[in-house]
Amino acid sequence: MKLEQRRIDEQERALDPTRRIVAVRELLQELIRLSEERPVDDMDLMELFKMLLALRSADPLFPMQAVTAAAFAAASAAECGAFGTRSDETPLKGSAVTMRWNEVRDAVIGAGESSLMRALQRRKWVKVKED
Repeated sequence: MKLEQRRIDEQERALDPTRRIVAVRELLQELIRLSEERPVDDMDLMELFKMLLALRSADPLFPMQAVTAAAFAAASAAECGAFGTRSDETPLKGSAVTMRWNEVRDAVIGAGESSLMRALQRRKWVKVKED
């Protein structure tokens, strides 16, 4: 009986994603410390980010929470000067910061059919503005 229970417990542990999250969290904490000295390539970070978003969350609203957290992180980085400060002589149009901002804005509230706002409107969670 004990042997059977141990087998069931081991099988349950093998299928438990929480156990793996603990291991990944430890690796990410180490990665954070290492990246302070040697920054990580953005493509690698984006790949990790997409992988995290591919996990099925217990909360279906998690992707919107992730967007909110990313927006606050970007705002904090901007406030701390991570993007620099544009001089009056530097054209706004075509700058890397402006182009990235336009991508963010379009992804969230853009008129394109793939924006978050349009997707929520199609599902009747956001009102469609009547002109």
